[in-house]
Amino acid sequence: MQVISLPARSRGAGIARLDMTMSFAMPSSLATVAFLFSPLAFLFDSEGFDVVSFLFCGGSVYTLWRPIERRKSFWDRTITLDDYILAQQVAFFLCIPLAVLVHESGHALATWQVGGQVLEFQWRGFWGYVVPYGTFSQLEFWWIALAGNLA
Repeated sequence: MQVISLPARSRGAGIARLDMTMSFAMPSSLATVAFLFSPLAFLFDSEGFDVVSFLFCGGSVYTLWRPIERRKSFWDRTITLDDYILAQQVAFFLCIPLAVLVHESGHALATWQVGGQVLEFQWRGFWGYVVPYGTFSQLEFWWIALAGNLA
């Protein structure tokens, strides 16, 4: 077993940021895999998610144009393999960003419902977050967390 230490940060505007280190034991084979993929670690922080989201937004623009371009063959009664692939692209590149917006809006609405403030609302296409501010009971905090999934 090998002990790996990773920096952990909490996010929040107007809130003191907390920098700490999380340590956990990892089998040596997993540590080797983690080392090999460490150049890709930037994909799992907010800047990396922004890069991936930006690339996906390019796919969204392309996918938005394709049903317009192929409207006759896409909307006819015959379902072809191309129609099936296009429907999957529409579901991924167009529906997911809208679902993320509705999800984050649910967190924000629940925060306002329990008397809190939203310090930060970030919607970055394929991911986002809300930073609630206020004094919340355990039940209210639970409701804010659950509301995104219920929206």
